Amino acid sequence: ITLEKPPGYYMLQDVVDALGGQIDPRHVAWIVSCMCNINCYLKWANITHNNISAQTIFINPEKHSAILMGGWWYAGKVGHNPLAVPARTHKVGSDFRTKAIDGSLIRLTGLEICGPEFMNAPPVMQRWLRGLGNADSYTEYKNWSGVVDAAFGPRKFVKLEIPKEIYEV
Repeated sequence: ITLEKPPGYYMLQDVVDALGGQIDPRHVAWIVSCMCNINCYLKWANITHNNISAQTIFINPEKHSAILMGGWWYAGKVGHNPLAVPARTHKVGSDFRTKAIDGSLIRLTGLEICGPEFMNAPPVMQRWLRGLGNADSYTEYKNWSGVVDAAFGPRKFVKLEIPKEIYEV
């Protein structure tokens, strides 16, 4: 499968690298929200992805949106037994046939993109990101929304500034 990257989207790992290995927790909040939303779609479609990561998520900082563009060769219907999963996926669990694995991968990705300054994240956010994913993606998203409200208060758009030359040759 070859997908063309839509204009304005950047691989999340490229953004993390361009920003020195970490993203401010305020931006991690909207990125995790987008990943939780994607996970709700996966639940609706009865799919488990098994490879949600900074290398498979692409973000659009101008729109605060994200898309899951990579890693689809590990995906399948809930209940399937994949032939292989990435080593990183083994860090968060071993039941690759359930939705809980994708929720746990979202949390791990949130931790990773916070970088070494993870301790700058509000404590309620730290606790949630360190937890295990919930098999019910809808509950997971609702709980995350409560975390964001408790951590940052009323929602407001904060622009993520990234170097313009991120993909210039």
